Amino acid sequence: MFTVLVDPCRLAGVDWLRREIDGFIDYVKASPPADPKLPVLVPGEPERIAHNERARTGIEVDAHDLGRDPRRRGGGRGGARRGRGNGRLMGPRRPRPL
Repeated sequence: MFTVLVDPCRLAGVDWLRREIDGFIDYVKASPPADPKLPVLVPGEPERIAHNERARTGIEVDAHDLGRDPRRRGGGRGGARRGRGNGRLMGPRRPRPL
């Protein structure tokens, strides 16, 4: 993998670079969406949206997977068995700072 690292302070200054990036994001988000029902998103936004939603509502886990021990070959059952049901909502947890 080829990687290029650039120090923005030596390039043109952090403030200038932030203004350029913010301007580019505004330009991209002002574009008409391909699907009018969905907003235009920039990299990282889908993950941020999912993180905030999961922090607010929790993560649904299938009842079958609640007793599954991922360390065992084939993911067999391990640990305490859970009661019957279609699933359980895990969380919500306090969100960690990004």
